[in-house]
Amino acid sequence: MKKHEIEAAISEGVKNMNLSHRKELLPFIFEDLGIQEYYDAFDAHDDRFYVLGTPVETYHNKSHMQSVALNCYEALHSTLTEFEKDDKRALMIAAIYHDFKHLHVAEHDYLNISMALKSLDEVHNNVKHKVEPKIYAKICKLIQHTEYPYVVVSTNIRDPLSHILRDSDLMMIYEKDEEAIKMYRGLFVELNLKHRHNELPELTFDEFVSRNTKFLQKVEWNSRWARNKAFMLNFPKRVKDMHTVLSNLAIAEV
Repeated sequence: MKKHEIEAAISEGVKNMNLSHRKELLPFIFEDLGIQEYYDAFDAHDDRFYVLGTPVETYHNKSHMQSVALNCYEALHSTLTEFEKDDKRALMIAAIYHDFKHLHVAEHDYLNISMALKSLDEVHNNVKHKVEPKIYAKICKLIQHTEYPYVVVSTNIRDPLSHILRDSDLMMIYEKDEEAIKMYRGLFVELNLKHRHNELPELTFDEFVSRNTKFLQKVEWNSRWARNKAFMLNFPKRVKDMHTVLSNLAIAEV
């Protein structure tokens, strides 16, 4: 698949909000950037999370990281800024590894970030065609900037790649309803696993929906690309519509 075909397919996927269609393009994207080995190592990882021997669907999984990576790629080709190829490599690798081997139950996100960096380091040491040290250092810095609640406030970050990655990390709401619902259900499960592990009261699904909507209503986009996308896709309406969809699910499950 040629570069212009990938970009056209990404654009079509964005309009249709179809993650299952778009994520099939990722191997071609990474091959085009000369970092195929990093994607292959990511794709080979079994990201299933088990509770008492039973796999459970969580939020921080391959689908989430693939969604983030695809949004990052869209941003790289939608912005007025012309990025160097090394910057594109750094952002795309950071996107698929920023939540790699997520712990799901850690009380503090720096533990998840530490696991992602440690796991990426193992991958980096084992690939034959490594990115240059300066690119690898940038990848690690980008991943560190995703720690939430944000340790470094966005106004103190000058690197536009960090802004794009942070914005992309919050865009699951733009996926098709069935895909977004699956991700939100995973987030609900994951939050309660975390609460249970840390001996906190568990949330009802209705409480989760209300809390999630309030969070989204306070989102402030960092990049011009994300602000344009929020305007074009009517982000406030999308938040309201998704609240209704999820609320109806909560009622149905009572």
